[in-house]
Amino acid sequence: MKTALVTGATGFIGGHVVRALVGSGWRVHALKRSTSDMSGLKEAVAAVTFHELDRTPPDDVFEVGPFHAVVLLAASYGRGNELPSTTLATNVQFPLTLLERAIAAKVPTVIHADTCFTPEYNYLRPYTLSKKQFAQWGRVLSDGTATRFVNVVLQHPYGPGDRPGKFVPGMIRECLDSTGEIALTPGGQRKDFVYVGDVADAFRAVLDHSNEVALGSTDLECGTGEAVSIREFVETVHRLTGSQATLRFGALPYREKEIMLSRADPAGLRALGWAPRVSLEDGLRATLREDFGRG
Repeated sequence: MKTALVTGATGFIGGHVVRALVGSGWRVHALKRSTSDMSGLKEAVAAVTFHELDRTPPDDVFEVGPFHAVVLLAASYGRGNELPSTTLATNVQFPLTLLERAIAAKVPTVIHADTCFTPEYNYLRPYTLSKKQFAQWGRVLSDGTATRFVNVVLQHPYGPGDRPGKFVPGMIRECLDSTGEIALTPGGQRKDFVYVGDVADAFRAVLDHSNEVALGSTDLECGTGEAVSIREFVETVHRLTGSQATLRFGALPYREKEIMLSRADPAGLRALGWAPRVSLEDGLRATLREDFGRG
């Protein structure tokens, strides 16, 4: 049985990835804080070995190996007014320590969840910059070692278990609760929304077929390969929720330096046998059913 060490296991994407790995026979060790909410792991909790970051140094964790993979999913987004130094510590310094330990232990594969945002985009800029910086560190440190560094660039994951303040669950809640007007941008931005279960399957595909990935560093783009406009997305949410609200497209301006087109080229993941399975409408229906008790 192969063993993976996962960070961010109690988060939105992490919970789905851990459940996918456990379901396919992986032994999972997870790093978490002693105060972490583990409800997102659901039935997989019993199958995971946890190590508490506020009590266990990384060196001690690697003593329980050997690990076949390290999966870096922990992230600080800066949405809660975190200082940039906090974002840097979480997104660069902490995973860099683990990457160094993994390379020293000759762990075959380290996977990092990157973002499709660009540093020029002003929204969550410290988060984006830190993610790109760590991806660069991964390329430099893995070069010439026995550890392959796989940088998975995520498009726009959505689905059950996401945090309420984020765009998709926030829009669903607003459509469900509002009977007035919902102010929106013109909605011309086109984004590649990928269901979180498909994202979890992508990470599992990389791990299950890691021997097919070259040593050194590799970037893999995770998305459907199709982009839908924000207007189309919101109108779909509005219809599926049976919302009584009025959508006011154009009532808000675009963000400064808004990314108007974001779409993956998933050819690298497809070569490993992965393909997205859940349509946007089916994914939204699953989110409504599991998180909002609708449908």
